[in-house]
Amino acid sequence: MLKSTIKIFVILSSPFAALLTAYQPISAQLNIGNPGVPPGQEELFLRYQINNQDLSKMQVIPACGVGFGLACNKTGTILEDLVKANGGPSYNEILIRAAGGQQNYENFASFYGNNPRLTQVPYASFWRNDSAYILDSYQNLLGQSVSRTPVQGLGGVTQNFYWSPLRGTNSSLSPRNGLLNLKYSYGKLLLEEVSNIPNLEQKIQSLGLSPEMTKFYQANVLQGLNALESGNNKALQNNILSILSYPYYVNPGAGGEWERVDNEIPEEFNLLYAEGLPGDVLQTTDLTLLPGEEGSVDIPSVVEEASLVTEGSDDNPLLPLLLGGGGLLALLLLLLGGGGSSDGSDSSTPPPTPPTTPPTTPPTTPPTTPPTTPPTIPPPTTPPEPPVKVVEPSNVRGLLLLMIILSILAVVSYKRSRVMKKQQ
Repeated sequence: MLKSTIKIFVILSSPFAALLTAYQPISAQLNIGNPGVPPGQEELFLRYQINNQDLSKMQVIPACGVGFGLACNKTGTILEDLVKANGGPSYNEILIRAAGGQQNYENFASFYGNNPRLTQVPYASFWRNDSAYILDSYQNLLGQSVSRTPVQGLGGVTQNFYWSPLRGTNSSLSPRNGLLNLKYSYGKLLLEEVSNIPNLEQKIQSLGLSPEMTKFYQANVLQGLNALESGNNKALQNNILSILSYPYYVNPGAGGEWERVDNEIPEEFNLLYAEGLPGDVLQTTDLTLLPGEEGSVDIPSVVEEASLVTEGSDDNPLLPLLLGGGGLLALLLLLLGGGGSSDGSDSSTPPPTPPTTPPTTPPTTPPTTPPTTPPTIPPPTTPPEPPVKVVEPSNVRGLLLLMIILSILAVVSYKRSRVMKKQQ
């Protein structure tokens, strides 16, 4: 059995892993700061961190009683539900119509790197001069800011929108105004769908919201519909921004002009930023293995299960015979197998034979007289000793001996019980 002590440390890439709590169904909320990250905006929070923005300046929607993600507590999410209940189009259907059709939307998306989160732009915030400290801003949605410099060709694409109040020169338009045109176009189409709903105020009341929330949403919708009927484009743009970006707050005005509140994350958390290990890293330390276990792997053998029905077990000699036969078989294996090691390989290695060098005769100068010394005889070389096999202790041998002992005891016990029965 492998005996080892392993200590495992899992290091998460997020610098605030200790502050993350388990998500709860539906009303999940990232538990960092106060009031915390609204449910559905966790990805925005991660992008906020990736962009190394000051956490102590983060501003969030105070609560999320209705809606989800970017649409938390915003009037637009109420209007979407009313439109669906009235048999109207879905959010995606309104969005594609606002973008001038599927093909035109794809042309529009190509100017933004085909960002898959572009479909959520209608509910993204452009408040306070595009402040990225607002968590639900378009920068945290898309992961970056967009330029205010006109781009050739973008204006021609947005002119195919259902409504594009922001125009550039010729066919050029800044990417920021392109996003706003998509937001305005969607908002106008949404209001037109809402205008087809009969008894709108009563249906808002039937949603079962608090009186304050009901009054807030009714006022926002009526102002938007009035701007739509009046044809005042500037007022319509402002009302669309309120419907799609302005959330309800239980304390009106307490969240400032844009009804966002500080998330109250201490400044010390900014010091936690550091270049950590990439992704999830598994570190192991203090790995201790016993000698002989470094390369061993326990592979369980598959044994076919067989049922032995024994009637009158006192007179059934099957069990001791099996044990005795197993013991004899083990004895044969022991006698035939010799003293091999547990892994079946010969661990003794013959010692290397020292190389023999031929004798060398020192050089002699030519004698002036005939040589009188006898010739030099090389010393005899002793042959290398044959390798001696060292028998190592084997775990298998011990197990076989144990099986033999158990088998003998079983046979003796069986014979003794038979003799006692005959005497009775």
